[in-house]
Amino acid sequence: MIRRWLPCAAAITVVAGGTTPLVALAEPANCAGDGTTDDADCISSYFERSSVVELVAGATYRVTRPVVVHAGREVDGHGATILGEGPLLSVLVIDGSDIRVDSIRIVTHAASNHAVAINIAARAKHVSVTHSRFEGPTSVAALNINAPDVEDVTFDDNTVSDGIYGVLTNWQAMRLRHVQIAHNQMFALSGDGIEINFPVLVPPHGTGDAMDAPSDIHIFSNTINAPGSQSISAGFCIGIAGAHNVEIRDNTLSQCRWQGIHIEDTAADILIAQNTIADVIGQQPADGKNWAGFRDGILALNSRRITVRGNILSDIPDTGIDFTFDGKTFDAGNTVCGNTLRRIGHFGISVMAAPGQDVATTIGPAASCPANTIDAGEKSFRTNHPVGLMMGNR
Repeated sequence: MIRRWLPCAAAITVVAGGTTPLVALAEPANCAGDGTTDDADCISSYFERSSVVELVAGATYRVTRPVVVHAGREVDGHGATILGEGPLLSVLVIDGSDIRVDSIRIVTHAASNHAVAINIAARAKHVSVTHSRFEGPTSVAALNINAPDVEDVTFDDNTVSDGIYGVLTNWQAMRLRHVQIAHNQMFALSGDGIEINFPVLVPPHGTGDAMDAPSDIHIFSNTINAPGSQSISAGFCIGIAGAHNVEIRDNTLSQCRWQGIHIEDTAADILIAQNTIADVIGQQPADGKNWAGFRDGILALNSRRITVRGNILSDIPDTGIDFTFDGKTFDAGNTVCGNTLRRIGHFGISVMAAPGQDVATTIGPAASCPANTIDAGEKSFRTNHPVGLMMGNR
């Protein structure tokens, strides 16, 4: 028997600058929660009227259109499930600031493979998503940010499985600031675990202004497994494109389809420290193209001021740590020190610069730092002999 809860009066919260009271209800009124009935209208009404949203533990609320979470809301899911089905493109839409979502399970079975579990709208600030679970093979991302001027987002202690991306930002996320992605479990993903994507210099998507790129991004203590898919052109456990001031540390990355960590598009001021990267798969795409060179532990492509320190990399088919420059971007402020590399198939550390670039100063500390331990010869994935350190011009 499904219990139907009636609204009860509780605390009254007045929205700043307005006169409409928000009534905190004890339970969602008139929602079936049986996983079959379309609860979109009653759940949306509950979210609209209540400052504190508390779902019923064990209930499954099926919705066929997005549910909007407005400013000042606290959502306590108590482990309840919201099942997104039909043509919807987002299950929850965060449209406002000072919003907390906790202990909710979102399962995406949308007809569109572009659906996301939680989508953050423009100018949202102070948003946290914690202790929640995200499932569903048609989910593009558990958390999606593709809108400008979003600030102070926390995604902490969540579990993501079976979808394409765990956390995804894209080219419309201009001026994204202060993001923390920590203590999450992400596994069996067909795309990237975390993709901070902002190709600032790639028209027509990029603005051409590096000041618009995401900044102050903290990614730490996550466990990510992203074996990829033949049908999806992705497969990095962590990907950073164009962002500045990024910290990637203490993550455990395994069975990445291509690279464990991929940095590109003039990203700058990146710290990659104390991560464990193991067992890059090197899966080839269905079109038969040769993706050799994508199977690295860490790749920094045309990026600046990258510090790679104290990481452990093992079972990497191509290069353990790979810096590549094409002549358009060049910087001598990169550091590689204190890393341990085992069972590397090709180069332990490789630095390849364009003709005329002084490769010796591009990443000088890599050659002189005695704390890098490179055991490339323990396992060879190719017929040629592995090389510990390779520095040269293309």
